[in-house]
Amino acid sequence: MNETLRIIIVGGTGYLGQQLGLKLTQAGHQVSITTRNPEQWIYRTAFPCQVIHWDPSSEDFPLPKKNTPHVVINLAGAGIGDQRWTTAYKNTLRDSRLVTTRKIARAIKNHNLSLCHDGQVTGGKPVHLVQASAIGYYGSRGDDALTETTSQGQGFLAQLCADWEQEALQAKTESNRVVLVRIGVVLGHGSGFLKTMTPLYMRGAGALIDGGRPWFPWIHVDDVVSVFAEAVTNSQWNGIVNATAPEPAQMGDFHKLMTECYGGQLAPPVPPWLIKTLLGQQSEIALGSHKVMSEVLRHKDFKFRYRTLPEAFKALYETDVDRGSYHVVSQQWFPHHKRELWKFFATESNLETLTPPWLSFKVLSKSTPEIESGTILKYQLKLHGIPIQWETHISQWQPAHKFIDVQAKGPYAMWHHTHSFQDHAGGTLMTDHVRLRLPLGKLGFLVASPMVVKDVERIFSFRKQKIAEIFGTTPHIQLVSEPNVRS
Repeated sequence: MNETLRIIIVGGTGYLGQQLGLKLTQAGHQVSITTRNPEQWIYRTAFPCQVIHWDPSSEDFPLPKKNTPHVVINLAGAGIGDQRWTTAYKNTLRDSRLVTTRKIARAIKNHNLSLCHDGQVTGGKPVHLVQASAIGYYGSRGDDALTETTSQGQGFLAQLCADWEQEALQAKTESNRVVLVRIGVVLGHGSGFLKTMTPLYMRGAGALIDGGRPWFPWIHVDDVVSVFAEAVTNSQWNGIVNATAPEPAQMGDFHKLMTECYGGQLAPPVPPWLIKTLLGQQSEIALGSHKVMSEVLRHKDFKFRYRTLPEAFKALYETDVDRGSYHVVSQQWFPHHKRELWKFFATESNLETLTPPWLSFKVLSKSTPEIESGTILKYQLKLHGIPIQWETHISQWQPAHKFIDVQAKGPYAMWHHTHSFQDHAGGTLMTDHVRLRLPLGKLGFLVASPMVVKDVERIFSFRKQKIAEIFGTTPHIQLVSEPNVRS
């Protein structure tokens, strides 16, 4: 399918939604995202898009009657591991999936039925649905191989996924496709799983659970994005697809690779009974064994970039700088040529503009008339009221493409910041990738990591807003002109 598609991503503000939006807009498709807070997202998106206001808790899904999308992608749902599974949070997990999906499916079905007369499509194009689900559908099944034809398993997650999929299938008519993508554990810098696990290993608390025997149904973020893109653009895709890597791994394999990246195992193995005691029903996540494979992707001859877990780790932790570091990645799209952005960043005084006032940041000097490879910049700032002298070395300077600044003196054991500028969808994708380490190794990260990570995220949030104010962005807000009916 080579036509330009109109696509709405529900859950497009999340990690996977942003990466998928990047791929689809690079291919020339028109993408919209929905959010309860559109004003916050006009400067935070990683790709050009339309931002649509929608509150699923009180409004029907705003499926546009004009320029109706060809495909809706539904990725919405509260994080499974974000909070302890109290009764209230389990209701949140269900409602954030079932209510949202029900309203999307209802809107799609009503639209598609309006196109049909006597079973025939009489005008317009049907809307297709690509729906996220999860490998939790299968429940924990030990060493059993699980494919798309395997029956539903036991437990809260299995029932949640089954109910979720049933809501999505209500969108099905004779004229449209519904693709159910059962996602495995997504590996990528910024993904929920690595964002949770990395601090544990950096603190020396990455423990082997149940002897490392449980199966680990992983997939690299680039591959899961490609699975969704194919499901959107390929009219032959329909029904259930497992989005997991073709070479299964066990938790012991993941643990071994993580300890190699972060300096060896210090925490003792954790017995299953202790996990159950600490987490209660939520222990389904930590103790579940899911040997999931995709027969559908194999039959479709889907081309994985990363077939084995070591291949994925090699890409994620390619250099000595990557290994042992905490990763922060921030991406933002601008409707300007990268030369314009580069000119701004090539002036060191502009760094003061992009730094939050609470840091009291000031550039003191630079070692060369113009910034270039080898330039040393000296700053002063305050971290939580403590005066800091910071010296940065520009290790790479590739005009209009990339530069890297590395801390020579300062508060971190290591600060390595790559700024890249890439042509994307008629504008520029700007990516900041920071690798940082704290003094005192694991002890330093144990004591200070929550504060440091929060500070870095606040800094980049400020930068995004400030840069957007300076350069402007084109995603516009489409507020629903008439109140939606409560349902």
